[in-house]
Amino acid sequence: MSVKINQRIFVGGGNLLRVTHDSKVLKLPANFNIYLPPAALGSSPKRVPILFYLCISPFLPLGTSQAEALQRA
Repeated sequence: MSVKINQRIFVGGGNLLRVTHDSKVLKLPANFNIYLPPAALGSSPKRVPILFYLCISPFLPLGTSQAEALQRA
């Protein structure tokens, strides 16, 4: 599966990536988000758990309140 990074948002010291891929099941582009914590970034990144945020609807963008909730998580 190939993905396209649509946007990088700096949040909580890490990066929130807004990503699109062509879904074979939906037969249209589908969106999901990946949060990379600060330890996963930089010149010597560490192996860390990654949070994949799957939207209920591929047509709804990630809202500000959802990004803030990810920051607190």
